[in-house]
Amino acid sequence: MAGAAPVERALLALAAPLLVGAFAPAEGVTYLLRLSEQRITARGQTEFVAERQIVFAREGEGYRAAVTIGPARAAGGPLAALFLRGTQGLAGRTVVMHLDARGMVTSVDDRAEHWRAYCDALARPADSGPLPAQAAALIERLRQASEAQQIRTLGSLVGSVIAAGRDAGPEGARDVRLPARDGPGTLDGRERVTRDAEGLTIATSAEGPLATGGAEGRVALKREERIERGLIVRARETRRIWPKGGDAAPSLTIVTQSSLGHMVK
Repeated sequence: MAGAAPVERALLALAAPLLVGAFAPAEGVTYLLRLSEQRITARGQTEFVAERQIVFAREGEGYRAAVTIGPARAAGGPLAALFLRGTQGLAGRTVVMHLDARGMVTSVDDRAEHWRAYCDALARPADSGPLPAQAAALIERLRQASEAQQIRTLGSLVGSVIAAGRDAGPEGARDVRLPARDGPGTLDGRERVTRDAEGLTIATSAEGPLATGGAEGRVALKREERIERGLIVRARETRRIWPKGGDAAPSLTIVTQSSLGHMVK
């Protein structure tokens, strides 16, 4: 860089943000992904924790990702038990996915077999007794999921760490509008992008109305993501939900965290 001509230096400076954010995972290296989610209400707390190992390799214009499903634990009631059964149905399996150049999952090897194992695990009776009718109906709908829906769901095993466009914005702060996710509507707020030689950090804060059962509620979100080589290597998000809007304390707080790094053997 020191010996580059002025024009070359200018071009490199312009390209730097693109190079930092481009999807380019290390090949042949085992990444360890740790995920956790906490749901906190006045009645108690539900917690989910899971691990996966991911190995990327170049394949044509895109990549091949081999995702090995690791251990998981959950506590806090029927929702936690359902999550744990589904994860245990895939535990120990290696799910091979094919990604395009941007990191989007386009196909999954042995998709139907993996999906059947997932649904069968969800349908197993819980220790506490038969599945509630609502859960059984949900599982039956999952069994009827289209191929595209199955690819989207299985693809989330790796897709949760793919930046896929999150790294495209310029450095600095700007207004953003995000989907509410917890219901119809949008969240308005601010996003700040900070870049360095290794990657970028995105800090987001937003809130907006939430319509639930005829009541006008509110959602507030805070999120920070660290992106390197087009991968989200660290993330933390807190969502607070007020179904009736004016309540002093949120009725539900959801905290999700993830970390991705090279596995040390």
